[in-house]
Amino acid sequence: MKRKKTFILFLCIIIILPISGCQKTPNDVKEKSLKHQKAEDVKETDIKYVSVDHILDNQEKVLSKTYQNLSFQNTVHLEQPDSVSVLSLTVANPFGTKKKLADICSVFWGTDQYRKEIVRLDDLREFPGGIGVYAFNYYADNTADSARMSDNGYVALYKENAEMFTSNRQTICHVDWNENLDVVYDIGGEEVSIREAVDYVNNWCNKNWITFEPEYSYQVKTVYVCKTKQKGYYYYFDVCKVYKGMPFDDISFYIDVDNFYIRNSLDVVMEHKNELSFFRNNNNSYDIAKNEEHNDKLIGLEQAVLLVQEKMTGAQKFEIADIDLKYVIRSDLTYNDLVERDIPSYVMPGCPVTARPTWSFILDYQPGREEEAGDPWPRKFINVDMISGEILYRDSI
Repeated sequence: MKRKKTFILFLCIIIILPISGCQKTPNDVKEKSLKHQKAEDVKETDIKYVSVDHILDNQEKVLSKTYQNLSFQNTVHLEQPDSVSVLSLTVANPFGTKKKLADICSVFWGTDQYRKEIVRLDDLREFPGGIGVYAFNYYADNTADSARMSDNGYVALYKENAEMFTSNRQTICHVDWNENLDVVYDIGGEEVSIREAVDYVNNWCNKNWITFEPEYSYQVKTVYVCKTKQKGYYYYFDVCKVYKGMPFDDISFYIDVDNFYIRNSLDVVMEHKNELSFFRNNNNSYDIAKNEEHNDKLIGLEQAVLLVQEKMTGAQKFEIADIDLKYVIRSDLTYNDLVERDIPSYVMPGCPVTARPTWSFILDYQPGREEEAGDPWPRKFINVDMISGEILYRDSI
């Protein structure tokens, strides 16, 4: 995973000084100047809280208003959560068992032939310090059927020669935008619409994987249509884990050694109709240690927009393609904590993390070639904590 340079931005005020003179202003300078705003035009506002039932109040009015540094595209899609909490979690300890892996393999391959081949692997070079793995054909990569399930909840199932990445991506379909779902592609010699494929994956996860992480429901968020010379088209799915109506973050990003953020989603590949060829649980599984509900004191949509306008003043004009309500996971451990406690990694079984409810304003931009190579859909975003109002801005790789 490439490290993405991000930073926490609490207040950034840039005052654009007037330019005097009789020379005509070039068009490109005019266009650039539109990206900058006058800080004194934005009023600071006290945070006002609402209940969970009112966080989307005045949605149409809020999104259609004119703001100094924000505009909202018609792709913005919001869903009402059932409940909102701060979740204290621990990395699963342990998640894996031989029976668990055998059971999911039986469903994935449609046969029980691999049950006797599963072995326990400890002291692996990939996991110094003690993460154990149940597996068969552990080092086979994608050259043979193989599977693994680790103590911390990482699970990967590969069929022989399965595609595991969004290689040669042709297009992106945003399912939550109801975008291009009826487009049909030839997948493994059969015509399969994106909608059919999404329905199959949703049903598969909510029937089969839910046995292993029953606290969630599962919903495809994004489909990547990919193509190889040898096999033709295949679908790659970003599947969100949804807790009481609100998904966990599916974006991989990095800030610094004191802030380890972790996505919590599934990766799935379909190369033949009604059949999965690759399944991965990223990055771990979690046990809920404490659920602190905040249903009566939350920052609603209107307040979140005002906070973004205030805190991001002077940066540029932000084009918002979507707004996600989600749980963002951050490890409770810093790099110094790991060193002092002699812990090899923040994803070791039993390590504490916290999931906080967040408004995530997804920015519309064209990623560079380097970003596209390292991430299926690299996204810039402005996150607003739904309780504290803290702003987290991720600008670029």
